[in-house]
Amino acid sequence: MLDAAAFSQSLAEQAPDGPLLLALSGGLDSSLLLHLLVQAGLGSRLSAVHVDHQLQADSQDWSRFCQALADQQGIPIAIERVAVDMAEGLEAGARDARYQVLLPLARAKGATLVMAHHRNDQAETVLFRLLRGAGVQGLSAMRERSQQQGVPLWRPLLGVSRQSMQRCGAALSLQWREDPSNQDQRLRRKYL
Repeated sequence: MLDAAAFSQSLAEQAPDGPLLLALSGGLDSSLLLHLLVQAGLGSRLSAVHVDHQLQADSQDWSRFCQALADQQGIPIAIERVAVDMAEGLEAGARDARYQVLLPLARAKGATLVMAHHRNDQAETVLFRLLRGAGVQGLSAMRERSQQQGVPLWRPLLGVSRQSMQRCGAALSLQWREDPSNQDQRLRRKYL
């Protein structure tokens, strides 16, 4: 199981300088990361943003849930609603819409964008790129620290499995939402 205290200490030591902007979905990964970042003493530099893709009937409930999580931790949060262009597919459209909000907001704040991608996401990414015929660079998948459009990205959970996060979240009595689309096998990434 993920040792929350030790991991929080590691976050405190490894955090980039300056403001941090957490992409907060309300799922296990970002909810746990919010808790760990605050526990690491980074709350004074932290803000959050929740992107409401408006793809589910209860999407506003997710927004309210994220607002409540941020309020409980004393973290400012922006709730941004987007329209998803599905011309290239649901997942690609949602990702593009999300980054169209996240990157400019992080840039405007001079912040590092903190993403809660974890080991299982990394495995999905590698498999997905392999099946699409990506070259060696594409197969390298996500890095813990990178940049996108000049915005620094930090993914501190890449080495942590979802199972470990679930056990840690339960031990901490954290609340999170389960995205029903995670069970939708019609979505390529979910199928993988």
